[in-house]
Amino acid sequence: MKAMKLHLYEELLLLALRDDKGTIPSGAWHKQAIAGAVLAELLLEKRLGLSANGKIVKPLSSEPLGDGLIDECLRQTAQRDRERSLEHWLNKFANAPDLLARAAAALCDKGILSAEKTRLLWLFESRSYPELNPEPERLLLERLELALFGESTEVGPRTRIVLSLAHSTGILQQVFDKQRLKARKTHLEALIAGENLGPLAKKLIDSIQAAIMVGAILVPIIAS
Repeated sequence: MKAMKLHLYEELLLLALRDDKGTIPSGAWHKQAIAGAVLAELLLEKRLGLSANGKIVKPLSSEPLGDGLIDECLRQTAQRDRERSLEHWLNKFANAPDLLARAAAALCDKGILSAEKTRLLWLFESRSYPELNPEPERLLLERLELALFGESTEVGPRTRIVLSLAHSTGILQQVFDKQRLKARKTHLEALIAGENLGPLAKKLIDSIQAAIMVGAILVPIIAS
């Protein structure tokens, strides 16, 4: 069976969701992971570029990619009167209303997740996204397992970006056994560092990882 093509943010959300409950566990920077994945997609697809120092985002093309969430973020970058930093857009996207719900809706549209709403004490609405089709996540986990615990560093840029974002935001430690990951720390660092990786993808990984670290330390103040 041919693997279903997923966007980077959809892969990050699949990793973050608890399979048994269809909910996102607390304690990790999941919104930053999703926002970073959206930025990564726009950079890889050459809708956005980076300055020489990897810090400033430069619009390259306004042609939509056909994904509601990604294209909305692309429109936002085109509407600004001046170029902004990678950290600015990371925080802007991460703090967008219903970011996780919109990301989950994309997977629901593909038949991978279903959407359920429940009310707590008749006052608070809770959303969950049980998995309908486990095959895309299974294939994703196989890909990451091979990259993490195999011996080769010949791993594609999309897989490296997923690993980098998942590692930086605590998702990877929720998916794989922490002791196994600890034993592969050097290998994981080599993958994220970008050995044998093209210069654009390496700059992308370094810049987004640095942006997430800044966002994890500072309370973001988002300009209107």
